[in-house]
Amino acid sequence: MAVVAALATGACRDSPTDVLAGIVTPETQPALALGVVLPDPSAWAQPATDSTAGNAALAAWRSSWNLPAASGRQVREASYDALVGLLPPDRREATAAEDLTTLRNALRGAEALPAEALPPTVRGGLTTAQTEATAAAVARDGHDVTGALVHILRGADALREVGPEAVARTLVDDVEQRMRRIGPGPAYSPTDIERMRRLVQGGREALEQGNWVLAIRRAYYARALMTSR
Repeated sequence: MAVVAALATGACRDSPTDVLAGIVTPETQPALALGVVLPDPSAWAQPATDSTAGNAALAAWRSSWNLPAASGRQVREASYDALVGLLPPDRREATAAEDLTTLRNALRGAEALPAEALPPTVRGGLTTAQTEATAAAVARDGHDVTGALVHILRGADALREVGPEAVARTLVDDVEQRMRRIGPGPAYSPTDIERMRRLVQGGREALEQGNWVLAIRRAYYARALMTSR
């Protein structure tokens, strides 16, 4: 944990163009912060795009990040094939090449971190992303551009899932649901309940402000109070 904590304030850089990567909030719920914009299907949509299925899939993909982790993953998995329809056929090959490079650059930054210092959840997301990047390259080499694009999205989303925003949203959603289930009884004192309420509310406010680190910390401490009884 000491090594992970050190990564929170440092970053890995091999050259001026390399991405920065580090672990944030290691003392609460670790998340992988990458200094790069990951492949995003929102960038595939064009004003002239006429794909009802693609646009519906994009709306589902976007809203999936507000769902609990497992539910959001299911929604995204069901949307990937249709998301490719956002891209005109003549742009798919070039987009696959560009986005695969972007994904590989993100992985290069993450892989520069000591493997033994990565928390299990982060290591799992990184492993999935590595597998999907390899599969995307194989599909592209085999002229399966659609398959390559789907693998690229899966890989990018695996990194997003262990990133600060997704971790924050998952934690805040979890403590809000727990808070709603807390009823009257001797388990918590009025002071405990008020502290939890303020932490949960503060976590939601931080989330709405885009302060993922603060949202993670507040939600984590709220959950700790809830599970200490």
